[in-house]
Amino acid sequence: MSDPPLLLDTCVVLSLCATRRVKDILDANPGPFLIVDAVLRETLYLHVVVDGVREKEPVSLDPLLATGTLAVVAPETEAEFQTLIDLSLALDDGEAMTCAIALHRGYRVVTDEKKTVRLMGNQIPIIGTLDLIRTWADEVTAPASLLREVLAAIADRGYIPGPDHPHRAWWDQMLGG
Repeated sequence: MSDPPLLLDTCVVLSLCATRRVKDILDANPGPFLIVDAVLRETLYLHVVVDGVREKEPVSLDPLLATGTLAVVAPETEAEFQTLIDLSLALDDGEAMTCAIALHRGYRVVTDEKKTVRLMGNQIPIIGTLDLIRTWADEVTAPASLLREVLAAIADRGYIPGPDHPHRAWWDQMLGG
């Protein structure tokens, strides 16, 4: 029996895109991987530093969608729409839609948003970006230099796991911090 699909939140998609290895990372993990249409609309650009200036770099998920690495889903039932409305009072659109669909379809969620984990963690299975990165690293036996590059890209995008995160010691070890 295979695991239920994983719904990726916007923050995770952006962190994975920042690594420049999103397809490799997803391919090394058991999927399937889905995003809701709100996440597709929210995944617009990464902040990158070019010649010392922070700029916006457009993100396109089209290659991942074309290869089937990612698929887009949307609410379909009245129950999903009602849960989406209820959750949108506390969560951003992409997170609310992701969690509403996960609740009703028995899917898992990949997010690093603490508020989402706090509000939904007892109701749906949640994993984070670093769970995907660690599985990929183990699967491809990634050298430490590559792991540092990947984790540094995620940190540059703005995600750094909190001190109580289960992978924080590994993060610090890999980044030499």
